[in-house]
This record gives sequence, C-alpha cells and structure tokens, in this order.
Amino acid sequence: MRFDKDPVQWVARRSEKLLSKLLKNKKHDGNGPLDILLEVLMQRPCDMIDLLEDKIPTIINAYVELLDKLEELAVDHKRDANMYEKMLEEIEQLKTELKHYGEGNVFVNHFKLSEIRVITGQLGGSLHKAFRVSCILKEDEPGNKGLIAADTPHGLWTYVQAGMFQRDGTETPITKQLYTTASGIGCNHREVAKLRSLLSTDSHMAEFLGIHHTDAIIPSYIFDQRLVSLSKFLSNNDTPDNYFHKVLLETASGLFNLHSKGLVHMEISQHTITVTEKGDVKLTGACVPQKASFPIDGEAKAGNFVYLPHDVFNDELYITSGDVYGFGLLMYELMYDRLAFDSKRSYRIRDFVRDLNPKAMLGLDQDSGGLPAPVVRLVQMCVKKLNSERSTISNVLNKLQVVGDDLSKVPVGQ
Repeated sequence: MRFDKDPVQWVARRSEKLLSKLLKNKKHDGNGPLDILLEVLMQRPCDMIDLLEDKIPTIINAYVELLDKLEELAVDHKRDANMYEKMLEEIEQLKTELKHYGEGNVFVNHFKLSEIRVITGQLGGSLHKAFRVSCILKEDEPGNKGLIAADTPHGLWTYVQAGMFQRDGTETPITKQLYTTASGIGCNHREVAKLRSLLSTDSHMAEFLGIHHTDAIIPSYIFDQRLVSLSKFLSNNDTPDNYFHKVLLETASGLFNLHSKGLVHMEISQHTITVTEKGDVKLTGACVPQKASFPIDGEAKAGNFVYLPHDVFNDELYITSGDVYGFGLLMYELMYDRLAFDSKRSYRIRDFVRDLNPKAMLGLDQDSGGLPAPVVRLVQMCVKKLNSERSTISNVLNKLQVVGDDLSKVPVGQ
C-alpha cells in the first residue's frame, strides 16, 4: 500500500511494524533497537547528573559562604545595635549635664514645662498648667494625701498620671509615668536610651514620646494616648471577665517584647499594667534589670510587696523570671477572683519572706477554683519559689494560646 492512496492506514501499519521490531529487540552487535532508543533517551539525564555531580561541591561551598556571611551580618547587627544604644545612653547623660550647666536655659527636654498639663480628679476635672513631679511625690508621703495622689494609680515605685500635651494649638492625650523617691533610682540614662530604641510598632507596648523634666532628679516619661491601670478599667466595666483572656495574652506578648530588648517590667499587678480606654494592653513599665528598693523600717508591712518573687527579697537582681512570677499572680487574681496573699499582706516583710511558699499560700495544690487543669498548671509554672524553676515568658505565651478557650469560657468566681 502506498502512502498517497491511504496515509492513515500506511502510518498505522508502519507504526505496528516499528513497535513489533522494538518489542522483539533483536540484537545486532550486542544492542537491539530498543536498547539503542533507551540509551539515546537516557543520555541527556545522565549528562545532567554528571554535570550536577561536578557542581554540587561548588554549590555547597557557596551555601557555606552565604551562611558565614549571614552569621557575620547578624553579629555586626547586634554590635551596631549595642553601639546605638550606648550612644543614646551617653547622649542622655550629656543632655542632663547641659541642663544643669545652663541652669535650665539650655533646652534639652522633648517638652517645655507649659506644654504638659496633668489631669486631676475624674475625666473632665481641672488641669494643672505647670505640672511638677513634687505635686505627686510630696503628697505620697504618709498623712499628706492630696488631690493628685488620691486619684493617681501607682505601684511600689511608680505613678501613672493622665495628661494632655499642648503644642501649636492642638491637644493630644498622653500618659506620664514617674518614679517615686522610694524607687531609689538616681540615674536613668541607660533606661531612657533603651526606651528610645523601642519601636512604636512593638506589640502591646506604649509608644514612648520622650522625657519631661520638672523639679525632680529623674524626669517623667511621656507616652502616647491616655492609659489607665488595669484595676481601674476592670472596676469600671460591667463584664470584666470578658477581657481576661485578651488582657493575659496581650500582657504576655508585651512582656515577651520587653524581655527581647533586655528590659523588664518590674512589679506586675493590676495597678501597674496599663491599658487603653478600650482595654488594649499598652505597657508603660520598662526598666533595666535592677535590685528592688525596700523600706528601711523593719516593721513595714508586706502590702503590695507580695507581688515580688522570693529571690528579689534576697537582694538579687529583678530579672525576667520576676516578671513571670508577677504574671502568674496576675493570672491567679483574674481567674480565681481573689487577691493574691490577701491574708498575708499585714505580715511584716521579713516574716512574709521567711514563710513564703507561693503554691501552698495560694492554695494551688488543693483548690482549683473550678478552673480547668491546664489553667491551674500554667499558674503553678509561673509562681515557683525559685527563679530557676519558673517558666519563661515565651513558654507562657505559647501555653496561653493553647489554653485560650479554657480561659474564655471560665466564669469569674466559679
């Protein structure tokens, strides 16, 4: 049959003959048609494999060099970050010296005295145009509680005060934080330098706007937005338990960011955790690890010192594990709906420290408070007596995300 008479039939027959020939694979000089075809088809992959074998050592060496470069860049970045932070610290010291040298005439503040107004009383109350730190610090002395001090939420060593920033005819709500004389802090250059290096986008940390010198050795810190203490926010809310999971998760996230920057919050309680008026956590507590300052009076009561871990009472540095301990007590108070160490707060500090056994005193080994076991275990992980046994805030954050549903569904006081 010729191709021009029936092309399809002709091609079909030729294909069948070729297929039959390939399948028979009759050998000539050791190779059949199928062998030759497969050899031709596989030659290119074989050549490619040979080429890759030649190139693999070069590729490995290139990756090793790249990893070495990345490691070098990481080291350089850390060194540059430390140099930048050190530079900011030295600048803070220089600014202070300039201010003292110029007797107030050399402008080194971020804010002029007249630009910061402090809100006293309830929202809508009077405003002090010329705010001075001594207005709060002097009224903090025993028997001298005044208007500002009575309305100012505070911890053991800090006050947080709502205010307004006025410039160019505009007003912006702010929050002032200042150290009391009881803090024992005389120099904060390193702390301010670290605060300046924080990013405004850092999760659940208040945006640091700058410092404000008045009549105190330590300037007050100015943060964006009007912030209130967690205790005040919860007491003014009809359904505070709806915020517990959110508050705990955001507080842990904020602490994680602080710890990653070499900072600690120091003294965590419902009075020192700050939130927006919508309940979003924005931490204002941020300081370098340091030793705590305690009353000289040997008869002083434990009071809110109960939020500090055992190691801090023994004159050790307050480090990140101290924040984990305070976070555990915060979680205990919110979830159990009771004050931590309530019956022990009237103890003398030395007696409280001597008897301190968090797990037993809080009843965590006997009373679950109707809470799911994972929640109780998480509190126990945080309030270990020894700092070496406590969890890290990173681990706490992961656990919180796992037990999130349990936290959201637990009724207060159950």
